Amino acid sequence: MGLLPPALWDFARSLIEAGHFGERKAIVSALGGREGALLDLPAGTGIFSDLFDDESYVGGDIDESLLRHARKKFPDKRFEKVDALKLPYEAASFENVLMVGFLHHLDIEDVDRSLDEVQRVLAPGGRFLLIEDHPTRDRWNLLGKLLQRLDAGGQIRLDDEYSKRLSARFTIEEQYPMRAGLWDYNVFVCRR
Repeated sequence: MGLLPPALWDFARSLIEAGHFGERKAIVSALGGREGALLDLPAGTGIFSDLFDDESYVGGDIDESLLRHARKKFPDKRFEKVDALKLPYEAASFENVLMVGFLHHLDIEDVDRSLDEVQRVLAPGGRFLLIEDHPTRDRWNLLGKLLQRLDAGGQIRLDDEYSKRLSARFTIEEQYPMRAGLWDYNVFVCRR
């Protein structure tokens, strides 16, 4: 999250990422209307939790300050303190898993550990939506390039790195580039 309080962080991200329109569209397209429990990992401040039913949604994050903010903003949603590298859930507990902009905060060994955990908690036939940061594609997006250099994750990787790791665990049903305001992403729709 960085040095900003959660509410200010949400506001800054919304400005940088054009109101999260791209992310929200990808989430609704891949996970909207699907039945079963959904794990949002890490949920952060819960900015995408409003896209899901209260009963099916579980938002997990390790940062207690973000969880407090999420619980206050979305009191009917379930938010839990969890470590994405060692999830406290039984195998096949979720029919859907959402992960947005997280893996670039991890070294490659922890990326593998996190993906192993997602695979473990995802039910057979379940869907995993990964929206992950990608190096700025437009050479004229100078502000986007600067912001990525300042990003706390600092390990923004090319899509091939994730494709290789995902295809060892899941079936990649769809993969495409996406831009949200100044930020570039890769979207992976996967099935276990």
